[in-house]
Amino acid sequence: MNRTTGLLFILTLLMVTALAVTVGATVPGTMNYQGRLTNASGTPLVGTYSVQFTIYDASSGGMVKWQETQSITTGAGGLFSVQLGSVTPISSNVFSTASRWLGVRVGADPELSPRQPLASVPYAQRVATVDSAAGGHITGDLYVRGTHIGIGSNIDPASNNQGMLTVNSILPGVSFVGAGIVVGNDAGPAYLAVGKDSENYMWAGYSDAHGKLGVNTGFWKKPLYLQTTGGPIAVGSWDYVPEARLHLFGSDNIAHGKNACVAITNYATNGGSWYLRAGATGTSTGPGAFSIANSSSYRLVIDSTGNVGIGTTNPVYPLQLGNGAYCSVGGTWTNASDRDLKTEFTPVDGQALLDQLSALPITEWRYKADSTDIRHIGPTAQDFAAAFGLGGDTTAISTVDPSGVALAAIKELHRQNQELQSQNANLKRQLEDLAVRVEKLAAGK
Repeated sequence: MNRTTGLLFILTLLMVTALAVTVGATVPGTMNYQGRLTNASGTPLVGTYSVQFTIYDASSGGMVKWQETQSITTGAGGLFSVQLGSVTPISSNVFSTASRWLGVRVGADPELSPRQPLASVPYAQRVATVDSAAGGHITGDLYVRGTHIGIGSNIDPASNNQGMLTVNSILPGVSFVGAGIVVGNDAGPAYLAVGKDSENYMWAGYSDAHGKLGVNTGFWKKPLYLQTTGGPIAVGSWDYVPEARLHLFGSDNIAHGKNACVAITNYATNGGSWYLRAGATGTSTGPGAFSIANSSSYRLVIDSTGNVGIGTTNPVYPLQLGNGAYCSVGGTWTNASDRDLKTEFTPVDGQALLDQLSALPITEWRYKADSTDIRHIGPTAQDFAAAFGLGGDTTAISTVDPSGVALAAIKELHRQNQELQSQNANLKRQLEDLAVRVEKLAAGK
């Protein structure tokens, strides 16, 4: 080739063929290019030449975004026409940013200068990110105008009674006409619809039973619906209005929890019904309080002061049981010992108890879970149960029984001490009498 060849005049850069492609078809990776080849004097060159075409991301230097070499044949006047991308297809990623330049090199000559900036027509290649695209990015605002828009599904949302915006969700046989947004999973029963025109609902979940989530509606109330009047929320209720700010039902009845801020109710036909309430303003559970109850009585109450009641609704101690036992404000545990709570009273054999207590092993020891510097003195539960047969557990000792054993032992020791004192007094009198007699006998001599 003539080494003086150095100029390539670009006459026309024709439209990318992608512009003629219908929606849904694959965009060709080619674009038409026409030019005129001359030598350095401007004389047209006629013949066959090897030409390298390169697309750069800068007017000089920069990165090569695409490149191919074609054999072109010029006609009269040095004119030629080629399809760029016919050897190496031009992907849409080549035009992923705003500016691109075309470089042309004929044979072994240096690349012609300057590079030619590509105008807007080649950027129609970006249509590939909309029609059958593998991906792409939109950095500015997007406005899509249409009655129905489908994303992630190849089924027409309009013809299938879906929402205005349907994302991966076409559910045959279920109508979402008028819904603003429908989101779902074609592979599994998970759907969400928002903005029903006639009923203004939000719907979620699909199965044979059509599990539903209703918002601002009095129709779909199961298993969850949100009601605007008073702002209560109910879960699991079919046709009862919730009596708390949050009311969870296990069946279709209401009891215990009226006016509570939070209520959980579970009804059972075998009598195992139970209720949980918090923050009530009515009489069932005091303001700022928390309670757990069944259909007959309260099981746990925490009042507004922090006192905890188990089996009682009005605890006056930090921890109080319904049987009368409690932990005082000072931290002392007090057992229930009301006579009316007891029965089958029998006397205690003090001497036998002392004998049992004398045989009871008393050692110093440490709980395995405690650190080595924490030690205690006392019997084991097994030895205590074997000695006295008290309590209902051979692995624990109540605070009542050791106290009772100690009191009975003290009482027996006191009785025996009184006996010894009486005996000592008699012996003392006898000694005094003997001393008087001895003195008289001694005086008679």
